[in-house]
Amino acid sequence: MVKKMSKVISLVVVLFCAVQSAFGQFSTNPCSIDGVYCNDTADRNGVIYSFHGDTVCYPAPGTSMPFWLAVGDASTRTIDTTFVSPVAATVLSGPGYLQGPLAQNISKYSHFNDWKFTASGVYEIEFSIAGLYKDTVFFKVAEEVDFCSQVPDGCGDGGGDLVYPSTGNGGIIPVDAIFPITVGVINSLTGQLDSSFFGYIFLDQLSGPGNMYGTLNMYGARWLTFTDVRFDTEGTYLVEISTSLGYTPDTITVDVYTPTEGVNTPNYSSLSIFPNPFNHNVTIKFDDGQRIGEVNIINSQGKLVETHSLISSSTLNLSHLPKGVYFIEAISLIGLKSEVSILVKK
Repeated sequence: MVKKMSKVISLVVVLFCAVQSAFGQFSTNPCSIDGVYCNDTADRNGVIYSFHGDTVCYPAPGTSMPFWLAVGDASTRTIDTTFVSPVAATVLSGPGYLQGPLAQNISKYSHFNDWKFTASGVYEIEFSIAGLYKDTVFFKVAEEVDFCSQVPDGCGDGGGDLVYPSTGNGGIIPVDAIFPITVGVINSLTGQLDSSFFGYIFLDQLSGPGNMYGTLNMYGARWLTFTDVRFDTEGTYLVEISTSLGYTPDTITVDVYTPTEGVNTPNYSSLSIFPNPFNHNVTIKFDDGQRIGEVNIINSQGKLVETHSLISSSTLNLSHLPKGVYFIEAISLIGLKSEVSILVKK
């Protein structure tokens, strides 16, 4: 048991996209981004994107995540600022449809601000630039989050006035790991999530020892899930979340740590826990539908606090727990699957 506890305490929830190299930084002016260079003499040997690699983590259907592309020296990420040409995108395969402009012009660079997919899954998309450059990118579109079930008072239609974020992992994340944030707007009088929301949501770093980077603004309806936000330095960050419609913003605190050398932080995204942080009840589910046979609650010192065996419901009342950080180990009913995640009592 001691060995098991020491292993459990070193694990954290990290929601990775399938290809971890697919991250980057979005800006309306790519030339202002660290690691991206611009000049009028750059070699034209490939396509440069705001993301890295040939796979990009994209948010759930109906949500837009802006990105840009340009032509230049792909090996050094140097944009040729003299390049002007049309660019066209073609969906080669995918489980649904792509909605948004598929053709526009590059003048230094080109922004795609309003792409939305109709179904979750992987889409193969070819970019063709003036018949000179062709490049294929895989867009992995996330499963849609049922945010209504994570809000104590559910959803309503209209009246939203207050930004409502949920981090899904208690605000604790390793350096350079994806920090998932789902954001909606609630009615401060009824406590209901406004399912009629439609607009932009922005993330702004107010303080912290390093930099928050990735895609920091998104556009869509109801609620939006950020799938490409990271922090480059260990420490505590304060992040403000606001909208384009002037609703009252909210702030979250993110604690970023450096993983212990030699300890792996695998993907535990198949275990869903909400709300997190929590006050009273917590719902725990395996994303693939397996039934839970046992749940172990472990405190931050690695001590087993309590065990729930053969639970008949996926919702537990943990209101009696003191405030703090806990580890939850969920074991499937047939014992073939065990997942660990972080839970925060506020």
